[in-house]
Amino acid sequence: MTEPITSLTLFALRPIFAEVAKNINTFLSNEFKKRWNLKNYSIDNIQLIDSIEKIGLVKTLFTGADKPVDINSFFYLPWVTTKNGITKIKSLNEIPTEHSVLVEATVGQGKSILMRYLALQEPEKNKRIPIFIELKNISKEKNLNQLIKDKIISWTSDITDEQIKYILQSGKVSLFLDAFDEISKDYVLDTFSTIECFALDYKDLKLIVSSRPDHDIKFSNYFEAFSVNPYDENDQKELINILVPDSDNRKILISSIENSTPEIKNILTTPLMIGLYIKKFNIDFTPPENLTSFYKNLFEVVAKLSLKSKHVFFSELV
Repeated sequence: MTEPITSLTLFALRPIFAEVAKNINTFLSNEFKKRWNLKNYSIDNIQLIDSIEKIGLVKTLFTGADKPVDINSFFYLPWVTTKNGITKIKSLNEIPTEHSVLVEATVGQGKSILMRYLALQEPEKNKRIPIFIELKNISKEKNLNQLIKDKIISWTSDITDEQIKYILQSGKVSLFLDAFDEISKDYVLDTFSTIECFALDYKDLKLIVSSRPDHDIKFSNYFEAFSVNPYDENDQKELINILVPDSDNRKILISSIENSTPEIKNILTTPLMIGLYIKKFNIDFTPPENLTSFYKNLFEVVAKLSLKSKHVFFSELV
């Protein structure tokens, strides 16, 4: 049975975002009035609601990459391995740990989309506002603290560093830091230190970081890791059911995978590779006879899609 991200689209979820945002805004506004004179903090904060909604909109190679699409249209919830075994995580509060959380996955396993999915569950299921940061954007001009400040400033044009610290330790927000492995090596140590300070200093902050395996963040004592599992045959079928609307085409695709060599089956274990396989089918499909022809087919697909969009990362395909 296919498991979509949620039964509701982003449009339908917007009233939920609005209600949670209003409640949290009321709390923060009242607290700020006690401590600071904050004139521009609105209870009916459309900018905050928009910032949550944007987490669920991404550009992907699979969907054409010309405009953002709702992740409801292509997301399949993967199996993950935690300390308690293999499961599916539908909310941060289902992760069995009191620590901050590290999501580990190899290239193309969809860790960024999983992070976005979990972030979108926060307002409805955990009554928290998600702050989503792409760590690849850290630069000489903007460190992690500045990126977080930029996000929160979109809620109000008048806020101080002290007030931002209060928001982070209020228990009313969750912080999603995506793709630690994509930080420029010049800024890894500083960012690592900042993240550990967040985990240590903000006890009520729900903090989740994603990365490929074996990066520095894995060795932090403040994080408990869970890993995204490779796709098996059933996962392949479920994703194809989501991405391919035509039933006849679905049958052909599934049959071609079932009849392929073990080497090719072993490659089709991530949503990225399955998505490219489907794209090749849509453009000009010939069942690959071996790994050489398989990779040649995928290279042709990537080349054609890249010409249409130079700014979409392959890891955000699905």
